[in-house]
Amino acid sequence: MPSITNGLFLVCPFSQMENFITNHFGEVFIFTAPASIFSLEDKEAVDEMKIILRNERITDIYLAIDTGCRFIRNAIAGNNLPDFTCEEIIAELKNANDDAFSLSRKIVLHQLKELNSAKLIAEEIKAFNISLHGIVTSKKENKAMKVS
Repeated sequence: MPSITNGLFLVCPFSQMENFITNHFGEVFIFTAPASIFSLEDKEAVDEMKIILRNERITDIYLAIDTGCRFIRNAIAGNNLPDFTCEEIIAELKNANDDAFSLSRKIVLHQLKELNSAKLIAEEIKAFNISLHGIVTSKKENKAMKVS
């Protein structure tokens, strides 16, 4: 994938994707939440995101999750304990036929829908004409796949 300017990546901090993203997409801004599931009703967190959007003139937001994410692995293995809000959402999205890619894709699409509809951030995204993108990565295979 080509280098991206003025991009903001929303990723899971536990997946340690910073180097992978920089190698694949160039220098971008990164905002994190467990399993890339953001609490878009958390005014403080959304306000921080808005500051980045405005100050850095973000044109594109990339919601990315790695198939090796520990929350994905645990959910697929049936080991998830709902200690994090993200694990509850993953449990709601997961079905018995999911593999790491299909579950990751569901999470990305769920979060993109949330970004488009969350009152605290959706208006900002529309007002600044920011494009939203979904990406499922596999650091293990050195791949990044756009999903829609």
